[in-house]
Amino acid sequence: MRTSPKKVRIPDICITLEDPGVDVFETPPLLCIEILSADDDVSELLEKLEEYVAMGVPHNWVVDPKRRKAYTYAANCLQEVTGAELTAGEISIPLTEVFARL
Repeated sequence: MRTSPKKVRIPDICITLEDPGVDVFETPPLLCIEILSADDDVSELLEKLEEYVAMGVPHNWVVDPKRRKAYTYAANCLQEVTGAELTAGEISIPLTEVFARL
């Protein structure tokens, strides 16, 4: 995804409503998902999320498989999901399914 004229980011998972027809998205997808790994840096993660929001991505999730926690990011705020599911518009995924195969 092109987040600025000179920068491209690759989310772990990206969901669009229609086929963008290009390898590097120029328009924001519906949802970007980042899955944490042991070597992820919090500052770099937050920078990515800020760029996604600035690009116009309406829904951003962060999944932490080690701690079995999920977060949403909006308005410069990373917030833990305390309910039973992650939602992005009409998309809804139970947290039990997100972590079922770990």
